[in-house]
Amino acid sequence: MTNEQAYFDNCKTIFLDTCDGFTFEHLCAEILQNAGYGSAKTTPATGDGGKDIIVTEPNGERIFVECKHHPNSTIGRPVVQKLHSAMVTSRVQKGMVITTGRFSPDALDYVNKNHLQIDLVDFFKLVAIAREANINLIMDGQHNTIMTYPLPDVPYVRAQFIRYLTSHYMSAPNPIENLVTFSHLQALLYPLYELNYDIDATFTTSTGKVVHREKSKKACLCIDGKTGTEFCDPVYSFYSRTNPQIYFPGFNNTWPISTFPYNVDKTSLNKAIDNSIIDRHHRIVRYTGKNNVSYSKNCKPSKHDFQVYNLHPTYLPIMKGNLHIKQMSYPISEAYYTHDTILFSPVLNTCAVCGKHVDHGYICNDCGLTVHQQTLLDSHGFVCKECGKTLCRSCTYTIGFRHYVCEDCAKHSGKPYKPVPVSMMERYIAAGGAVILALILSVFFTIIVGAIVAAALLLFIFKDRFRHDIHPYELDKIDLRRRS
Repeated sequence: MTNEQAYFDNCKTIFLDTCDGFTFEHLCAEILQNAGYGSAKTTPATGDGGKDIIVTEPNGERIFVECKHHPNSTIGRPVVQKLHSAMVTSRVQKGMVITTGRFSPDALDYVNKNHLQIDLVDFFKLVAIAREANINLIMDGQHNTIMTYPLPDVPYVRAQFIRYLTSHYMSAPNPIENLVTFSHLQALLYPLYELNYDIDATFTTSTGKVVHREKSKKACLCIDGKTGTEFCDPVYSFYSRTNPQIYFPGFNNTWPISTFPYNVDKTSLNKAIDNSIIDRHHRIVRYTGKNNVSYSKNCKPSKHDFQVYNLHPTYLPIMKGNLHIKQMSYPISEAYYTHDTILFSPVLNTCAVCGKHVDHGYICNDCGLTVHQQTLLDSHGFVCKECGKTLCRSCTYTIGFRHYVCEDCAKHSGKPYKPVPVSMMERYIAAGGAVILALILSVFFTIIVGAIVAAALLLFIFKDRFRHDIHPYELDKIDLRRRS
């Protein structure tokens, strides 16, 4: 038997169609108490003072709850105002309205504009809370299923991070798996609404000419369950190609799991879905009329042009924690699992010296910093020439010229040593400038000496021809004597 089957076998299933208002109040009290809100008690059936349940939180603060089991009805502003009046009278700061129906825009505006701490819980949000209380709610004969994307076990996640480090960094003499530890690992389940829709919108001119058509079958859309906007995180493009599973508490018992609540009610969700689809398929189309004049048409679909179906609340697992290498701590702010791969923010592949991306580097076996490998000029990482330990710049020392060692080897050498300077580039630039200047001076010196030697040689060869006191006839005789 799988964990999922075991959960649903032990889960209490409630058919809301058979509940009356009184039973629904007691059910909501049980759900809130088992979900961890606090101790919940129902008020008398008559004279409740605008509240059906009083929840006492662990810190002693109270929450007034009003319950309305009206599946096909809309809860308006008067119900919320009545609860707010009861809160003000009793000096209670928090409230909640629970319904199996939906809330009107006026009720939502009243809470938002007055910044009230009143949580409006419709049927979708109630299902999510009930699932945390091991209660499965069924209405209209349908299971209201919450899905979740896969969450790997903690040992697998640790192994994947070590595998990543091993493929990008060198570590000596200690292997990477002996240096790495993890702490504060937790998984956060982020709420989403996933759905499909079909759209077929045709746009014509006043004469009936078709200028544009928007048509799509089984298109996918994802709405953020906290903000009510379209969820456009790039990570979701990877998840959308995987198959989610049914969510139940304890679906992965190797993680401490926290669940974000669904803050979007059904009325706001429907509005967000309509706006997102309309904005996605909104086009400004240019066309040419019969008179060869260019026109532009605003092609904006309406609600009647698309149909929404397969709406499912779905959790997106986000893994967080800290990865420790020696005394250094690297926060894992967001990590996701998809297609047997873990995607995470690039903290580990950043050089601690320059802050740039690292493809292949060193892990310092003294302090745990990740740095670039050793280079010819401005090195951020080094390898001890005595023991082979991988080091960062701040843990490296020099004995003589370019003899880089760790602190232990430097102390045991018995020779004078000093730490590697914070910036080696300036020293190398100065040395390089001196070498270039010496080369330039040597070139000029060579040219000048060469010119002097050449001039002296020419003067020696042609010195007789430059004597003006010798007659040309005498020069010819001199030449004849030299030849004889």
